[in-house]
Amino acid sequence: VAMPVSAPHDPATADAWPFLEVDGPEGVGLVAEAVFALGHRHGLVPVGSALDADGATLAALGLDRSLAAVSPRDLLFLDTETTGLAGGAGTMPFLLGGARFTDAGLVVTQHLVRAPGEEGPALAWLDEALQNAAAVVTFNGKSFDLPLLKSRVVLARRPGLAPRPHLDLLHAARRVFSARLPRCTLGAVERAVLDFPRVGDVAGADIPARYLRYVRLGDRAALVPVVTHNRWDLLALPSLLGELAARFGRRPGAGRHHPEDALGIARTLLKGGDGGEALRHADALGARAEAPAALRAAALVVAAEVQRRRRDPRGTAERLHAALAHAGDNPAAHLQLAGLYERTLADPARALYHARRAVGAEAPEALARRVQRLERRCRAGVQLALPGLDPP
Repeated sequence: VAMPVSAPHDPATADAWPFLEVDGPEGVGLVAEAVFALGHRHGLVPVGSALDADGATLAALGLDRSLAAVSPRDLLFLDTETTGLAGGAGTMPFLLGGARFTDAGLVVTQHLVRAPGEEGPALAWLDEALQNAAAVVTFNGKSFDLPLLKSRVVLARRPGLAPRPHLDLLHAARRVFSARLPRCTLGAVERAVLDFPRVGDVAGADIPARYLRYVRLGDRAALVPVVTHNRWDLLALPSLLGELAARFGRRPGAGRHHPEDALGIARTLLKGGDGGEALRHADALGARAEAPAALRAAALVVAAEVQRRRRDPRGTAERLHAALAHAGDNPAAHLQLAGLYERTLADPARALYHARRAVGAEAPEALARRVQRLERRCRAGVQLALPGLDPP
């Protein structure tokens, strides 16, 4: 697909109509392209910080080992604006935006569908962009953008889109930030993590009506804020990826590293199978004296799980006891210790102590059987220790 010559981003003309007509094999398309320097900041974070994410970090963020072989220079950041938020056959993506790193910086490309039925040029660009990408990065794209685009490709009777590994930053953000963010929308994450408040942004619910006004009346002014909204989405993706990568890679507790985020990172690493890094982050948070006690306890529970998987019973018990020291009312930790002392460390008295404090951590009938079993073992142990009786 033929492309217009890119020009450096000029904030003074950001509100002007950005699209040029491009004549390609699929017909005439409307294309806007802008280049952002790697140092361009979306809030506090440069867009070029995404280039610091190595394959291991991408795989950890996406819980997808196929991302381990991907370089951030080969990522396609993708976002769409659509005629509805519910999806389905009646919903059409009318603005397709993509961003890629080149030698010039971050190139943001936006394809506008002039009217329903004229999706050919935009879909052709998408197909080519995916062919040239090693993986795709979105925010909620697994549930919305990609399924919708695939359905439009089928309806247009085009060849299927090239399958690519997919890093959905919504899921990564939820795993890392949900402990302190009630809702992990892109806007909420931008404000809390990137320090980028969207001043004058168009509401997502108003976007379909603005496109309809453009199609019916040719009102470009109604659509310009939507283009800006989409461009902000595309700039947020590499910035958020870069910030997440920095938090996964930097020394725990350093920089802008909120304690709740450290817990989310440790849990994500544990879920992804990187026990060493999970233990490093969890232990560091557990040792932070300024962190809330409940948060330190939760981190130590994660560290205990790492040690359990490593078959280190004493390391597991040590961290569970430390967790209880910070937040004693933790039935799940008591239950783990009860099982550990009964099955592995052969200390029924301690197992009984913790079992009696594990109310609510397992079914009442199962817990009652556990307590009764341990009481019998403790009584037997006392009898065998009486003078004149040999130990087993």
